[in-house]
Amino acid sequence: MQIRIYIYLAILSLSNLFSLHAQTYSYLPSDIEWNANYNAEIDFSCWVFDTSGSWEFEYSIENCHLVVGNGLMSPGIWTGGGTTDVRFKIKLTNPNKQAVVKFRWLKNNISRTTRIWKINVGSIPEPTPTLNLYGPDEMQENTTATFTADYSKHTSSSKYTWGVASGLSIVSGQGTNKVTVRAGTALGSKQISVSTGNLKTNKNVNITSSTLNINNLSITSNKSFSGEAINITNTAILNNAVVSFTANSAVNIKPNFHARQGTTVTITALGNTLHSSYVNNSIADTFPVLDFVNKNVIGDAKAEVRSVLNNNILSITQNVLDDVIDRIEIYNISGALIHRRKVSNNIEDFNMHNCNNGIYIITIHYKRGKVLSRKIILRR
Repeated sequence: MQIRIYIYLAILSLSNLFSLHAQTYSYLPSDIEWNANYNAEIDFSCWVFDTSGSWEFEYSIENCHLVVGNGLMSPGIWTGGGTTDVRFKIKLTNPNKQAVVKFRWLKNNISRTTRIWKINVGSIPEPTPTLNLYGPDEMQENTTATFTADYSKHTSSSKYTWGVASGLSIVSGQGTNKVTVRAGTALGSKQISVSTGNLKTNKNVNITSSTLNINNLSITSNKSFSGEAINITNTAILNNAVVSFTANSAVNIKPNFHARQGTTVTITALGNTLHSSYVNNSIADTFPVLDFVNKNVIGDAKAEVRSVLNNNILSITQNVLDDVIDRIEIYNISGALIHRRKVSNNIEDFNMHNCNNGIYIITIHYKRGKVLSRKIILRR
């Protein structure tokens, strides 16, 4: 509680023995010296009353900053009379110094009262340390990403402890402010945490499937699709659309894929260049799985026929138990016959050494009259 201290002086005028002049003054704050925090703001009030006429007052400040505002008076010298309340505010902007505020009241050039306040200003406080964790909010399964800890008091000797939820693993960087994290095959939200000193923070990352499933779509405008793997089912491409499917591993075209006349479909798998392109064709067929690299299996969803290319040898395996292969024919994309062979086994090898990279059609004739055609891509 602030208390004003009033001092009353009764002065007997020689010219008029019955005339009593009251002089009153008070100051706030009442303390004359104290300690205060850096950047603190302090209000001052100097209240003066004199019935005998005019007088002057002044104030000055050192090692501090005047706060300007409504009703606040700047330093200087003023003439007053009757009641005057001088109000001002300072801000302690000079750390580790003593701010000085002086106020003086004069009457007839005689100093009647002087107040000096001294405030010992503290040091600039240390900022509260912070720790933030930055990195992607989403990762695909079987991929890696970098996560960084931003510690406001980081030095070269700072040590960091990282933790990851089940389904994630730290590839490198444990102990530093940056780690590489690998996502496994477990999908959903996973937590990554980091701590240093007494601080700890964490963030969640959503692990999504790397397989893009395209199902029951009618694609009528130009589009591009990409993913680690792409499954295409019950999908039609219409209206002269130009569509591309690009995957790091495989593009799997399953039953009921339709590319209408005038459309262009480009399929790229395993990071290689163009594997398959359909231009101005009408396609409505059950296509094989397009894993177009050496040693990858090529076959449709029913696995009736499996073909593996290894060291230029194309092996074709028949898995249908109620029928056997009569002969196999292989054509290039132009329709020229490359191989024709009468077979008696359900496993047959073909040497593709002299065949150029490109699209080939395998036609399998069964003894009961069934004919099965498969498209493959030869790339080395």
